[in-house]
Amino acid sequence: MNLGEFFEGLSFGELNNLSIGMDGAGSIAVDQQARVTHYVNQSLTELYHPFAHNLDYLTLVEVADQNLYALPAQTIKILSVSIPHPDTDEPIMLSINDSGDTSAVKIMGYNQIHIKEPVAGRVMTIERQINHAKLLLTEPVDLTQEIVLHPLLEKALSLKVASRVFGSISGEEHLAKAGI
Repeated sequence: MNLGEFFEGLSFGELNNLSIGMDGAGSIAVDQQARVTHYVNQSLTELYHPFAHNLDYLTLVEVADQNLYALPAQTIKILSVSIPHPDTDEPIMLSINDSGDTSAVKIMGYNQIHIKEPVAGRVMTIERQINHAKLLLTEPVDLTQEIVLHPLLEKALSLKVASRVFGSISGEEHLAKAGI
């Protein structure tokens, strides 16, 4: 789904009785599109965190005497770490955060790992969850930007964005609709 299609759904659905949703005309008011796109980015970040949604594999070459490795900032969560078996190249899954296992990898933060006993030149494969590609907020907003989200989470995205819109409007009725 692209941003224009998402805006159309909001206009016909959750925001159909607001001027920002053009009273259900099928679009978001042009002067409000950047703000709503910002809410979409915030909501996508919230939805990506608990679900293994956008997987990526990173190759890391160990360096002797280097225990701490930083991963790229778009890393949300480290899911698994493996090394190739020395004889067969089949992956060997390493334990994560197991203090009794000397080959275990310790996750120090969302984007840092600690290797107890690094082996120079050994290649690790890290399966990680990464954040969504940020939608650009340039004006006019490019409505052809793709929103990459599992179809089961599209309604959740609509509700989160609508809640942010209602939360930004003053008045008791709108705050109640936002769930604040």
